[in-house]
Amino acid sequence: MTVITMDSIATVLRGKSPKQLARLARVHPRTAARWQAGESAPGADDLVRLMAVDADIFSEIARLAGRADAGQIAQAADHLRHALKELGG
Repeated sequence: MTVITMDSIATVLRGKSPKQLARLARVHPRTAARWQAGESAPGADDLVRLMAVDADIFSEIARLAGRADAGQIAQAADHLRHALKELGG
């Protein structure tokens, strides 16, 4: 299992523009740019929101968490849907 760090999250998020990430996570583009630069990391709510709306981000975070096979991803998706519902999204 890979350790999830600010740098590993930044690497996952670099595939999107800061404006696109900001729109998805409902944050300011400068916040998203700081995430991509590895200067800060998204909070749990932001990360759940990003994973819920973007399949690429979801699958990469799942891979980093050691949940890369189909069954594990399906289970993680169920947990994510529950967490997003709890967040009101």
